[in-house]
Amino acid sequence: MGELVTLPTEKRLLKKTGGVVYEHIAGARYICVREDSKNQRGILVKALGRVASEYIRMVGGKPFCVDKKDELFEGDYYYGYPIPALGDVKEVLEIMHDNPSLVSRFEESSMHVNPQSEFWVSETANRLVILKKAQYYQVKTDALCAASDRVNPYRLSIVYFHRGKLVW
Repeated sequence: MGELVTLPTEKRLLKKTGGVVYEHIAGARYICVREDSKNQRGILVKALGRVASEYIRMVGGKPFCVDKKDELFEGDYYYGYPIPALGDVKEVLEIMHDNPSLVSRFEESSMHVNPQSEFWVSETANRLVILKKAQYYQVKTDALCAASDRVNPYRLSIVYFHRGKLVW
């Protein structure tokens, strides 16, 4: 726990429309917040900083933030770390709350995060039947809130591992 881990980059197709491709990525530097055991998967976390709602778009009905873009001959490729589910974010924040030294470890690794703040989650709110809007989790009120121009929640990338295999 607390170890800095460098993962090779992995990609997963999210959506392909004509010459535009959206892929989720995982890779680079993560911090281990829970070790793998017989009873539970290990957890690796990458803190990606704060992001304004204007940078979150809906792709395939899920919130997506572009972390990298490639303009290739066959089209544009957009890559982004997946935004985790509410339950996963709460689990990580609970672990960090119980182990304050982990917050220091994130700071030492230049991954700034305040566990008492707001965090983007994959859950969405419906506006008018077909339009979905991104939501964030507010720790202080333990509530989901619709994306707002006034709040810049943190983004986390969470990767689970079990017996040497990554699950994300």
